[in-house]
Amino acid sequence: MVVLLLSLFLYAEPEVIVAALAKVGDQIVTSRDLQINLFLSEIHNPLAEFVDRKEPLKDLVSEHLMVKEASSLLVVKLDDSEVQRAEEKILQKLKNDRLWQSLSVSARELREHTQRKVLVKNILNLKMPKDLLSVNDDAIQSYYMQNKNQLGQRPLDEVREKVVQILKLQKNQERFRDWMAAVFRTHNVVYYSGYKIK
Repeated sequence: MVVLLLSLFLYAEPEVIVAALAKVGDQIVTSRDLQINLFLSEIHNPLAEFVDRKEPLKDLVSEHLMVKEASSLLVVKLDDSEVQRAEEKILQKLKNDRLWQSLSVSARELREHTQRKVLVKNILNLKMPKDLLSVNDDAIQSYYMQNKNQLGQRPLDEVREKVVQILKLQKNQERFRDWMAAVFRTHNVVYYSGYKIK
């Protein structure tokens, strides 16, 4: 009898614990949200060009903040067919992933997360259009002189376009950081114990 009870205890289904990680306004961001988002961000990450390093929880909170900000300030339309295409792409890429399958993500959860990601992409396209970024010759020359070794000591004419792209990316990231800092101050964001973000 003791052996039976012990074997039931050892082989019982593990209990899934969902922890609250942060609060954005009145919305709670949970560990489950973060797990799902980690998978989706590998396939569809609207912040990829706007952050210089991955900080999964901070990035997820930023997505929620942008959606909250957009709902009060901007008019951003969400195209169902775009969400559907993103969802199909995600499911196609994750169909054989056992870790993803172990999460047992419902269709509703997947739809909510995918909608947020598509909406964030649309908000960023509207708020921070890349084609409006410009880089002057002085900045190009300065970057080239400081980074000649990383650029393979090649002449500026050969690497000019690459330097322009790097400088535009840096400008994009700086604009995004400034905007997010302002949005963080506007909305009440709380990170729970053990998840401090600078």
